[in-house]
Amino acid sequence: MFCFRAASVGNSQREYEKHVQLYSIRNQLRFRNNLVRHVRKDERKYYEELLKYSREHLMLYPYHLSDIM
Repeated sequence: MFCFRAASVGNSQREYEKHVQLYSIRNQLRFRNNLVRHVRKDERKYYEELLKYSREHLMLYPYHLSDIM
């Protein structure tokens, strides 16, 4: 599922959580039914960060998430 090597994560829990969050934001994944909900506790902040990342990288608005946002 994740496109990074296990060696890049090492044995660091913090590094693993950072990669999970980054992967979820880059792919505009929902908070619920996703691994990121175990890493981030605040759903609203996650979606704000997702929108910010999308704007900064000139991505299309995530219409598949419009029922949430």
